[in-house]
Amino acid sequence: MKTFPLIIITLLLITPLISCDLPLYSYILLYPSPGELAVGLEYDGTYLWHTAWFKDAQPKVYKLDYANGSVLASYDAPTEHIEDLAYFDDGLWSCDWYDAIIYKMDPSDGTILMQFPSPGPRPVGMAYDGQYLWCGDTEDDKLYQIDPATGTVIKEFDAPYGYPEGIAYDGSNLWVADFLSNKIYKVNPADGTVLDSFDAPAENPEGLAFDGTYLINCSWSSGYIYRIEIQ
Repeated sequence: MKTFPLIIITLLLITPLISCDLPLYSYILLYPSPGELAVGLEYDGTYLWHTAWFKDAQPKVYKLDYANGSVLASYDAPTEHIEDLAYFDDGLWSCDWYDAIIYKMDPSDGTILMQFPSPGPRPVGMAYDGQYLWCGDTEDDKLYQIDPATGTVIKEFDAPYGYPEGIAYDGSNLWVADFLSNKIYKVNPADGTVLDSFDAPAENPEGLAFDGTYLINCSWSSGYIYRIEIQ
C-alpha cells in the first residue's frame, strides 16, 4: 500500500541514467507536478493529462500544456484513488486502486461514461495499444490486456516486478514503471518478456506516457515530471 513520505526535492545535480550493460538512457526534468503527489500521465497528441493525489483533499485531474506544464484545466477526480491514465475513443480512461474498477470519463469534466470491474484487485498502470487497454495490478503483480468495450481479459502475464504503477505503449513495446524497484522496463506485449530496463529518473516512478519520441514519467517522491530519451 502507498504511504505518504516526506517529500524532499533536491535539484543539485541531474545526470544521465545509465543501466548496467545496457544503452544510455538520458532524461530531462520538465516541470513540477501541479499536485501534491504525482500519480498518472497520458499524452493525447497535444496535451499532457496528469492525475495527482493530496493528503487532505480529493485527487485531481489536470490538463497541462506539454511545452511548459502550465495548467489549462483541472477538476476533482471522479474517484478517491484514481491512478494512471489512457486516452482513446474520445475519452480519458483510468482506474481506482481501492475500488478495483476501470472507467472512461469525459475529459472535459471527469464525468464517468462507462465502467467495469478490474480483472485484478489493485489496478494502477494504464495504457492503450491501438486496440486494447492494458492495466497493471499491484496485488497480483500482473499485466492485463483488456477489451475496453466489454472488460474481457484478452491475455495476462506477470509484471516485470511487483508494482507496475505506470504503463506506456510506443507502437511496438510496452514500457512499465515500477514503484518499488525504481526501474522502467521495456516489455514484449506478446508474452511479457523483459527486453530492457533502466533506472527511473527519480524514486517511486508513477505514471508513464509516450509522446511519439520520448517517454514521460512522473515521480511520487520527487513530485516532478520528466522526459526520457529511449533511442
